[in-house]
Parts: sequence; C-alpha cells; structure tokens
Amino acid sequence: MMVGLPSSPIFADLYLTHLCNLSCGFCYYRAFPDAGGQELSTAGWKSVIDELATMKVLRVSIPGGEPFMRGDILELLEHIARRRMQIRLNTNGTLLDESIADALKNIGHFHEIQISLDGLRERHDAIRGQGTWDRATHAVRLLKGRGLPVSVNMVMTEENHGDCEAACRHFCEELKVDSLRVTPVNDVWSPLGSSSHRLTLEHTAELVAILARLAREYPALARGGSAFLAYYRNIRNPRPSPATPCRCCRMLWQGITIRADGAIVCCPNGGDKVLGHVGADSILEVWRDSPIMADLRNRAKAGRTDLPPQCDGCEYGWYCRQNCVALPPHAVQVCLKEIKRLLSD
Repeated sequence: MMVGLPSSPIFADLYLTHLCNLSCGFCYYRAFPDAGGQELSTAGWKSVIDELATMKVLRVSIPGGEPFMRGDILELLEHIARRRMQIRLNTNGTLLDESIADALKNIGHFHEIQISLDGLRERHDAIRGQGTWDRATHAVRLLKGRGLPVSVNMVMTEENHGDCEAACRHFCEELKVDSLRVTPVNDVWSPLGSSSHRLTLEHTAELVAILARLAREYPALARGGSAFLAYYRNIRNPRPSPATPCRCCRMLWQGITIRADGAIVCCPNGGDKVLGHVGADSILEVWRDSPIMADLRNRAKAGRTDLPPQCDGCEYGWYCRQNCVALPPHAVQVCLKEIKRLLSD
C-alpha cells in the first residue's frame, strides 16, 4: 500500500560542489546540468541548511563532487551539526589529513563518512589515479582511529569485478570498516546509453553469489545495503505482477535534492527536473506542490508501462516496473530472471 506524503522531507542531498580532484570514468556527476557552473556561496548554503532545519529534516547527505574541494566545507559541516541534523558525507578520501580528521571528530553528528575504494591498490589506482588507494585507505584509518563511523563504497565495473572478494575481505578484516557497500556501475553510470565499464549479466550473477556468501561472514556487508544483495533477496522472493503494487520511491516521498547551483530537483537521478531555486522558492512548497513532483509520484505509483512484450507474465515483472521514473525512458539494466538462471547453472 502506498504511504501518504509526509509533512516534509526526511532527508536532503546537498551537492555542495561539482568540483573534484579526480576524474573517474564512470562519474555520474559529469551528467548533472550544472556541472562546471556557478556554485552557491557559503552564505547561500547556510541559508539552505537553516531552511532544512526549520522543515525538521533529520539527515543531510553530502555527495560528490568532492566536498573537500570547497575551502568552507568544515564551516558548512559545523553549521549542519549546530542545526542538529545528522550528516552523511561522501568523499574520495584523498584530501583528508590529521587536522581534517580532528575537525570532523569535533564536529560530530555523523551518521556515516563514506570513502570510495574501488578494489585493491592496482585496480583502484587504475581507475582513480596513482597513489589514490594509499591516500584513501590512510583516510579510513584516520577516521576509524577517532571513533567516527566509516563506510566504504566500492563500485564494481568490468575492469575491477575480479577484485571483489579479496577487496571485501581486506576492507572488513584489515580496515575494519563499519559498513561496506558494493555498487554495480550500472546503477551509477550516466548517460544510460553508454556501455563503457558496464558489468555483463554473467559477471553480475557471479557478484551476486559472492556477496550473498560474504554477507553471512561479514556484518559490515549486510549493513552496507549493496544492490547485489537486493538482487539476491528479490530473486528468492518473487511476487505476482502486475497485481503487486510498485514500491514507494523513497526519494520522491521522503527526500529532496539541491544542486551546487541552488536548483531544487526531485532527486539525484532527476538532476534536470528543476522544481525551483533556493532563495527564490520555498524548498518545502515546491517539494509538496510542484507539478513535476506530482507527475513523478503518480507515475511511480502506477509503475513503468514501457517494458518489452517478452517481460509479460514474468515473476519479476514487479521489480522491473518499479525502475526509476525520473530517468529518461531506458531499458531495464538487470534482468532478475536471467540472473536466477545463471545462478542455477
């Protein structure tokens, strides 16, 4: 059953900057419409944070670009903490040092500090640049040493999927991360039409099997919420379709996203769907009343209807019907029926 609309968003994604000191080939932020444009000032972001606090937002996420490219990042994090909102911070870790780690410890209010590590040293450095693995793992140790909640996000591609098991073991046993999220590049790559870096279905099935096994050994993996583990759970629990309602998209009903240029958008996937602009429009009013949000919510409740004829009657049709409505029309990237077949071979 579809839940009603809360009185305000529960969480917010703030893209503080489009800048980054790295240039990963699969970076989703390059496709954001404001990439390279004018960013909100310190005062502008503080005003946004104050407005979110008034709305009783509980958690603020700071995704990429790289937040530590902003000279005022610690000031902004302090402002979020003073307004008593939890912080989820994403970083590639390469710019963190002892003084920054000390400052983050003093700021507190962190739900999670997520470091990007895409495999073991050789594969990670091939993706992100020579020496980045050592700097990122050093950042993990600095943060862990100060008792901060540290997670690792590892993006799996055709180039590094062979590292998965060894890397998971290293991050859980040696770095002792609090949570580990393993993300298929298919979930982050933009534009959708590109096949570069994408995992084959065969390799996706291999990773599903590996992670299902490792999650029983490492609680950090279970806490991380990997898409591969979701595939495994969904395969084991087919539902009738189309009788099963589509899920309530968490972003459309509980979240709001603000781009670096101050545009208020529906979610990270819908970076081009502008509801309004901070300073000129009320964040809460456009979140509640924007015709764009109303249309997306109605479409999410109905489920996608553009699936190919061969998907009719599939026991996993409910999963495919709930694929993101904020993106342009696109083929379903992961076929659970095929993964199930490959796992049983």
